[in-house]
Amino acid sequence: MALINCPECGKEISDAAASCPHCGYPIKGPLPKSAFYSKEEIERFEIELKQCQRGAKVFGISGFISLIAMICMLVTNAFGYSLICNVLAGVFAFISFFALFILLPVNSTMANNRAKIINEYNKYRKDSN
Repeated sequence: MALINCPECGKEISDAAASCPHCGYPIKGPLPKSAFYSKEEIERFEIELKQCQRGAKVFGISGFISLIAMICMLVTNAFGYSLICNVLAGVFAFISFFALFILLPVNSTMANNRAKIINEYNKYRKDSN
């Protein structure tokens, strides 16, 4: 038997309690991990989720544009603009690789984690009421 903080009032209660003796908040079985986040943390996660979703669009668009620009550079390279086109194609290839294969998956993973925590938290609050 361990002491945990009540998700509603924050006071210490037994993890075996059916409800908080201080505020009456119902405790149903083992609490999900998300129940221990404060409302402020969940609001911060919601903001981070929106930023991740916005970032995914930016990374996807910038990667796609860089990929198109790289193809254009390679095509113009075939017509004799060699050195500058090779350098620009290399830069755009790096940008598109970085945006599409590094930033986008990391951003998506973070967004999925935040969405999962927020959904658990909302489900727990809904089930508790």
